Amino acid sequence: MKSSFFFITILFSLNFIFGQEYYFNFETDIKNIDTVALNAYADDIKIIVIDAGHGGTINGASKKKVKEKNLTLKYALALKKLINEKKPKVKVIMTRSTDVNVELEDRPKVANENKADLFISIHVNSTLNKTATGTETFYYTGTHATISKGIAQKIQEQYAKNTALESRGVKVANYQVLREANVPAVLTEIGFLSNKKDLKYITSEKGQEKIVLSIYNGIFGETDEKKDDKKDEKKDEKKDEKKDEKKDEEPVKGYIVQLGVYANKPDTTKGKWTYTKDIKMVKETGLYILYVEGFKDKAEAEKERDRLKEKAAKLDDNFNDIFVKEKK
Repeated sequence: MKSSFFFITILFSLNFIFGQEYYFNFETDIKNIDTVALNAYADDIKIIVIDAGHGGTINGASKKKVKEKNLTLKYALALKKLINEKKPKVKVIMTRSTDVNVELEDRPKVANENKADLFISIHVNSTLNKTATGTETFYYTGTHATISKGIAQKIQEQYAKNTALESRGVKVANYQVLREANVPAVLTEIGFLSNKKDLKYITSEKGQEKIVLSIYNGIFGETDEKKDDKKDEKKDEKKDEKKDEKKDEEPVKGYIVQLGVYANKPDTTKGKWTYTKDIKMVKETGLYILYVEGFKDKAEAEKERDRLKEKAAKLDDNFNDIFVKEKK
């Protein structure tokens, strides 16, 4: 089958007006895709970009101590893990793996630039109407609408089959992440932080397992161990896990101060960048990561972080995503 690029945005979006925010729910003449064709498309997926919504200084929705940005990252990482386990030949790329800002328009860019077959963006729902509950999945009436609609329907079917959440159906939306994707795209909302029952479920271990499994099955179809030769794949995964465990046991070789992640290459010769020397820059998944290194202990790195934040604040040009991490 000829490969076409697929963008799925799993959007647990913020719906502040009675559970319905900024989408257009109307009937369209988009054709339905048959199951055989949809399964063939899923078998052809080679690259997936997973995007955890919000992050950094943008918390998204919140309820009690639960912040949307943290929950979306937790789900994104869990989905990545499940895909790695069941589809080890599929390359998974994250737009963020830590608590950093990524601009909205830059999220589909990562999928487009990496020629992804699938883009998944995860958010959490919230509304003033505390009775609003359940899941819903959106697609955009663009070039890839037929496949997008098919995937959206499959995800909703899996939610209904596997989870304790109600289904709010499949709908059409004009979200930026859908509209600007040059690939098929869906946005799926998996529950409401503002609903007591939903909140309990989506923050539970069982709820997470069932929701992530439903998303996976909605994309790839229900698992077939014999078809996918999972025995051999699991052996390879165990070997990789042992290697990763050894890496985790390696002693800390110092600390770095990560300055931020940017879609466009920053000019480090002016502004806040002039307050530090020897800035390192690497490009990963279409994004520029900037940092400084050479700190022997964490306290020293934290001191430099605080100094840079204070200096930048005087220019009204903050390092919003600056943080300290270990260098191994």
